[in-house]
Amino acid sequence: MKLRKIYMFQKSLPVLVAIFGVLTGRINAENPATEEPKWTTEWEQVLVNWVKSLTPADLAVEQKTFDFDKYDDAGFRRNRLFVQGWAPPARIANTALMEPPADYLWKGGIWRPDLAVNQQSLESLGLQKGQIWLPEHPTVACNVAWLYSCREPWNPYAGDCAVAYRAAVIAAINLVMYREQIRYDCSGEPGCQNPPASGPHTGVYGFGLFFNAYMAHVLSSALPPDVNKAFAEGLKWQAELQAKSKFVGPENMMIAAPIGIYYAGLVNDDEELKAKADEVMTKLMNADFKKAGYIRDGWIPDGSYNGISIYLLAQYYGLTHSPRLKQIFESVYRLKKYMTLPEPDGTTLSPSHFNSRTQDGFDRDQYNGREVIFLSDVPDAAYFLKTYWLAQDTADAVRKTAKEYGQRPFNRMPEPAPWGHSRPAEHKWDFFSDLSYVIFHEKDFAAMEKAVAEATVPIATLDRFTENFANEFYVVRRPAYGAIFYAGPSTPFSDDGATNAHQMLSGEGGIFNGFGGGGLSAFWTPEAGSVLIGRLTGKEGYVRQNKFVEAENHSYQIEGWRDWLTNQIVGETQEGKIVSSSRVGLPSSKLSADGNELTIRSVLPRETKKQGTVIDARVSYVRTYHFGDTALEAKLEIQTDKPIALKSFYEALPVRFAPDTTASYLDTAGKPVTEADGVIKDVKTVRLSRAGHETDIAFSNPVSISTDVITAISRQRTLVEGRSMLIVLPTSLSPGQPVTLQYTITPRKSSKTANL
Repeated sequence: MKLRKIYMFQKSLPVLVAIFGVLTGRINAENPATEEPKWTTEWEQVLVNWVKSLTPADLAVEQKTFDFDKYDDAGFRRNRLFVQGWAPPARIANTALMEPPADYLWKGGIWRPDLAVNQQSLESLGLQKGQIWLPEHPTVACNVAWLYSCREPWNPYAGDCAVAYRAAVIAAINLVMYREQIRYDCSGEPGCQNPPASGPHTGVYGFGLFFNAYMAHVLSSALPPDVNKAFAEGLKWQAELQAKSKFVGPENMMIAAPIGIYYAGLVNDDEELKAKADEVMTKLMNADFKKAGYIRDGWIPDGSYNGISIYLLAQYYGLTHSPRLKQIFESVYRLKKYMTLPEPDGTTLSPSHFNSRTQDGFDRDQYNGREVIFLSDVPDAAYFLKTYWLAQDTADAVRKTAKEYGQRPFNRMPEPAPWGHSRPAEHKWDFFSDLSYVIFHEKDFAAMEKAVAEATVPIATLDRFTENFANEFYVVRRPAYGAIFYAGPSTPFSDDGATNAHQMLSGEGGIFNGFGGGGLSAFWTPEAGSVLIGRLTGKEGYVRQNKFVEAENHSYQIEGWRDWLTNQIVGETQEGKIVSSSRVGLPSSKLSADGNELTIRSVLPRETKKQGTVIDARVSYVRTYHFGDTALEAKLEIQTDKPIALKSFYEALPVRFAPDTTASYLDTAGKPVTEADGVIKDVKTVRLSRAGHETDIAFSNPVSISTDVITAISRQRTLVEGRSMLIVLPTSLSPGQPVTLQYTITPRKSSKTANL
């Protein structure tokens, strides 16, 4: 471990010099740097003085071996998490305990007086030199604190005071520095930020409060009374400030704030503080939980990021068993069940074209496994625990894996670095992810096993239903097929690159926060799986990049407007601007009383943030879908209030071209039609063949289909390859002369094997 640290420090030293202004010379008599921060509150002084008082002996941890023969057979699935998974707490903690005690001492470890100041909160105290460093990330300390408190018979570190002290040192310094950074950001005092911020950033400081309060709660029995009191005072200050501050940051990250406030209430044994946590959580859920069954992200759905929100809510539920959260979980998992499409190979898919940022859908959201915290209260969640639950199938297999991996250093541990906005990097909160499953895991393993074994999804077991999720998602099942429709919100002005991938792609892609406008999100058959499916790739731009953009050791070809995997009306104006129904903020939709017909209507946006004015006409459209037992009938009608002439105009359908899918284009006589000059003309039927089964898209009148598309790849935890089917529409529109397109989608068994 020491060699790893020396190597990593040498490797990162040039970067540290550039970023933090490190002075490479050692402290010497000619240049003493004795001035230290003068902390602004008494509780800060108590915490720092305690850290200063520690000796190497106080922090020395004898390396011990986990005795995994003592793993409890009854709880082996929970035991698996200690050493396996994304962030196994026992391995993280054990790796941290290998570090030398000197990293945790005040001088040379935490306080480094020979380094140039770059930490604003210290500069505002009048310091010219010196930096505060953290030996480990705060979430690492959470795992160390847990290991101290874990009374499992296999854990030799339980009750080891030096283990507790290491976690407490990180928590103490982190809390003190939060106090000074928040003072700098928000107080308006001389030397601080001017004008001051209105309050601490919820998505950053909320996590810091959560980490520090968890550690103080777990470690209270190990620390001196005055240190416990100082932790309690500091945490109460931050919790009360966070509770009254404006909520800032991504919706999923803000959920950390009430968790931290509640833990601060536990540390202070303060019921009023815990009640404030409930108030904050209620405000967040009133704003961000949508009746359709998701926690919004960037104001709209994100099927994958929704999982982060549910993961954090699960932690709060583990603390409080809130009835309101139980209702939210029931709604969330109802939507997830209906949005999950089983594939012939045993995997699942879900549409994601509406996502604000990520590529996967509701079926494979982030941080699955949190269902172990609330499964007995929310049985619908069992299906989404299957992959996680069945990763190891016997207690002996878990014990064997634990012995093999349990003592190995965790290779993703961060290195010590200066405290600051880029460090401790609260986005690394995922180091707490598996720890929360360990802490709050339900104990009735037999009941959980039975629930998971019997779990399924409606589209696989029922052959007739029509479900309306708050006029945002509609899920339909008929004997021959299933279909998903999206008529919910999008961010119509989000074409200016406010996405995760925009900066990574040097501004050439990652333009859009999802696609809306209302339409068909997925068409599924029991035999072939998802034949049509709308997906976000995260890389989309207006203009296709006919080159590969290099980013993060990968090559990306940016999809242009013709390639977007979404059901849209899309075209190009004579001026080269792109008009698309996918930029509609919120269409209107109505389901018939008998559940057999859905109508979606809206108006093509006249302007977007990036393009400005696109068209000056009011171009309205109506989509009508009729759900028959054997086929889905679709009708599109477009009208304008002014004459308009476009360079190109299409109805686009997102076709899933898995490796075993082919498309045939047939004329009215059922004979193949071939491409000429990038267009396939006189197409009466498009036949999609997959896995020995066929799906026909038959048009009421022959159409032309453009082949000017590329394969778009949506890849996160699942992989979807698709191509947009561009059905040519008239480019000249006149008032009183509606453009109409009708087609029927019919699954049919193939008389021959598909061309694989």
